[in-house]
Amino acid sequence: MRTWCCARSTFHFAGPTGRFTSPEELQGKRVATSYSNLVRNYLKEQRIDAEVVRLDGAIESSIRLGVADAIADVVETGNTMRAAGLETFGDPIMRSEALLIKRRGLEDGASLEVLGRRLRGSSRSTTRPPRSGSGSGSPRRGSNTRGR
Repeated sequence: MRTWCCARSTFHFAGPTGRFTSPEELQGKRVATSYSNLVRNYLKEQRIDAEVVRLDGAIESSIRLGVADAIADVVETGNTMRAAGLETFGDPIMRSEALLIKRRGLEDGASLEVLGRRLRGSSRSTTRPPRSGSGSGSPRRGSNTRGR
């Protein structure tokens, strides 16, 4: 059996550098995310009363635009957040890893190799993951279709 480790990421809260140190400080604040159900459930479990603002794309800019006080988003390298003047705080809300596993006896066809390259490229990509329309579910990494 052949396994490729495709993508590792964490789902974190982030805010302006130096402003937050723990999720408890989100009490009464606005948190922007593309994963509103996941964040809402996490905050409820932690007994933190915060407003969850559902957005698609460019979540990092929501603080600068006054839409939110903090964000919750998928973090792979942290470069995009740092470039926006943000830092993660608290423990990860969740960790995820995508794997591609090939069944024994299955030939390495061209399409399987292309899929593996795309998934490996996704783990090196600094682009944003696709957002589902429902706002629920787990964070997922998108594929980089350049086939690096």
